[in-house]
Amino acid sequence: MKEILKFVVLFLISYGLLIYISNLNHVQSIINTAFRNSVEFTVQSALPEAFIETQNYPDADQKIDYSVFHIVYGNPAVIKAEKDFATKQRLKEYRISTFSKQLFIFHILTVPLIFLISIFLATPMTWKTKLKSLGISLLLLILLILGKCVLLVLYFIADSKIGIYSLSDSTFSIVYRMAMVLTLGFSIIFCFCLWLFLGFRNSLFSSQFNNFIKSFQK
Repeated sequence: MKEILKFVVLFLISYGLLIYISNLNHVQSIINTAFRNSVEFTVQSALPEAFIETQNYPDADQKIDYSVFHIVYGNPAVIKAEKDFATKQRLKEYRISTFSKQLFIFHILTVPLIFLISIFLATPMTWKTKLKSLGISLLLLILLILGKCVLLVLYFIADSKIGIYSLSDSTFSIVYRMAMVLTLGFSIIFCFCLWLFLGFRNSLFSSQFNNFIKSFQK
């Protein structure tokens, strides 16, 4: 019971401290840049037929909100045709047919990432095992999150009907459901399962749990 109480207290302290640190403007900027570039590279690689770009936009006070960014997408053929036309007509200003959607970093990345780090930091196990297990878990979580971003953008493109990645009704429905299933709650459950497989079974809790089970088998 003492170890469980210690685990809960350490988890809450770690989680609260990391949430506070992640909300500092400088830290938010670093997280934003790293995640935005990762999403842009991954989506561009997964959906090469589309024009993909990520952008930060200033608010009404001309300040950038680093907790969110915009994923911009479009049909490269249409964009090229519009640019060629503007160049031919010598237009100084012209509109490019692109679409934009917001992605909120706090919900998609920050919360599950901090939950995962906190639960491993609080787990009673050797630091070598802890860091190794946490590293593997972080990699798997990042892959899940980037995969979700690809599904979301694929859904956005198909729903916008811009002439690329047109999906049948059944495939569109599957993509939509998969993207909607990968919510913040799912990410937390995924993190908890990673902890069970890579954290709990290598921790002091595992031996205590086994001893508890054996006591009933005698």
